Amino acid sequence: MTIYKKIKNKVKVSVLLTFLSDITEYLDIDSGDVNQLVYNNRVVDGSFIKNVKNNVEIYHCISQPASELELKMGSFDDFTENLKELCLYLNHRISIENISKTLIANHCPIHTVLIYHEWVTNKLPLTDLNYLTKIKSLTSLTIQMMSLDVIDLNQLILSTTLTDLVLIDMDLLEHPSITMDDIITTLGKNQTITNINCNFINEKLRSSTLIQCLNTNKILRNIKMSFYDITGLGSDDVLIENTTLKFILLKIGRDPIASNILFNLWSGKSGLEKIIFNRFKLENIDGLYQFHLGAKLTVLEIPYKNNLEEIEFLLGLDAIREITFDGSQPAPIRQTYEPIITSLLLTKNLTSVKLSYNVDCRLDFSDLLRFLKCNHPSIEIFWVDYLDRFNLSLLTEALCTNNTLKTLRIQEISNGYYQSLTLEFLDSLSQILSRNQSLQVLSLPIFPNNQETVPIPNELLQSVKEALKINNNNMLSLRYPINYLISEMLLEYFIT
Repeated sequence: MTIYKKIKNKVKVSVLLTFLSDITEYLDIDSGDVNQLVYNNRVVDGSFIKNVKNNVEIYHCISQPASELELKMGSFDDFTENLKELCLYLNHRISIENISKTLIANHCPIHTVLIYHEWVTNKLPLTDLNYLTKIKSLTSLTIQMMSLDVIDLNQLILSTTLTDLVLIDMDLLEHPSITMDDIITTLGKNQTITNINCNFINEKLRSSTLIQCLNTNKILRNIKMSFYDITGLGSDDVLIENTTLKFILLKIGRDPIASNILFNLWSGKSGLEKIIFNRFKLENIDGLYQFHLGAKLTVLEIPYKNNLEEIEFLLGLDAIREITFDGSQPAPIRQTYEPIITSLLLTKNLTSVKLSYNVDCRLDFSDLLRFLKCNHPSIEIFWVDYLDRFNLSLLTEALCTNNTLKTLRIQEISNGYYQSLTLEFLDSLSQILSRNQSLQVLSLPIFPNNQETVPIPNELLQSVKEALKINNNNMLSLRYPINYLISEMLLEYFIT
C-alpha cells in the first residue's frame, strides 16, 4: 500500500518507523525525499499522516523485529541517501557503533542525532558515543534519559564537529580522575559548540570555574545548565568579561534564586540578548541597567506578580521587544493578567508577549478580545497558556478584523472546554483563513469529537479548501490530533 505522493517544492519529509510483529504492510516511500528518520521501538497504533505546510510526517509500521535492526540496521539503509536527521526512541540497548558505521559507509549527510529513553529509572547505558564523533557531518546531538560515563562526556565536549549538545535527565557515571570542574574547564577550550543544554542536577561546581570558562570561550552563544550547587557565586573576586554570550540560564537545585546573582557579575556591558529571572524586584534593578540594558538585551522572562508598578516599569523598557510573564510560581491569592492587557495597549516597543501557565493566574477571554480588537501596532506574537472562558464565535469575529497579529497561541482553556471539530469550527476556520491575511500561526486547543461518521457538507469542505488557497502564507497549527477529514483535506492541499 502506498500513501506517499509527490510533494510540492521538496518540503521536509519525516518518516517514523515503528517495529511491530503484528503489522505486515510496508509503505512505499521514495528514499530520496526523506531527510528525517525516526526509529521507535515502542508500540503505536496504525499508520497515519500528519501534514503541516512545508513539513510532511509519514508514520508507519513494518514487520521487522527490533533485534534485527540492532544487528543489521534493517531498513535504515533504505533511507540514508539524503538523511539529515535521525531520531532513536529506545526501550532497549542499541549499538551506536553499528549505526555510526552504517551512516559513514553510506556517505549519509546527517547533521542531527537524537537519542531518547523514557524510563526515569534503569536508564540505558550509552558507552560507544565516540563513534558518533567520527561522523564529520554531525553538528547536533541530543541525548535524554540515558546513562553516560563522564569520560565519554569529556570526549563529546572535545569533539571538533558538534555545534549543539543537549543532555537532559542524564545519569553520570563518575570517574575519580574527572570532576565536573574538569568538564566545564574542557568546555572552556572547545571551539565549535555554540549551544549547550546540560542537566547535572546531582553535581556541584565552583563558580570560579564557570566564570573562567565564560571568559575563555568566545564561541558559546547559548548556555542552559542545571547543577545541585554552584559554590562561591558572588563571593569570589572573579568577574565575567564575556561579551559574545547571548543567553545563559543556570538552575541551582539547592537555592533556585541564587542564579540571579550571576547577572550582577559582569565587569562591563554584556552581550546577553535574553535574561530569565527566577525572582525580580524593582529595588534590585541596578545590575540590569548597569550591565545589560542599553547593550543587546531585548528579551525578558519575569515571574509574574500582580504588581502594577512593576508591570508598567517592565513594559516601559524601550529596549525590550519580547517579554514573558511566568505565572507558574505559587501565589497566596488567585491573580489575573488583566493589568498587563491594560498596560500593553499603551506600549509601542514590544513585538512578542507570552503569559505563562498557572491555574491560579489566568487571562480572561474578555481581555483577550480587548487586545485583539485594538490591532496593536507592534505586537505580532501573543501566547496565552491558560485562558478563562472561551467563545469561538467572538474569537472568529475578533480575528477577522485584526490585521496586525501574526501568531496567536492558546494552550489551554479553563473548565475543560475544548472546541470540538464541528461544523461551527470549520465555518469559523474558513472565515479566519479567508479574511485575516496577517495571521501566520493559529494554535488552538482543539480536541476531536470522535464523531468521524458525521457527514460534512461538500460546500463547507470546499469553503475551507478555498480559504487555504487564498491564505497561502498561513501555517495552521492545531494543537491536538485532528479529525481525519481535516487531515485528508490538508494532505490534498499540500500534496498532489
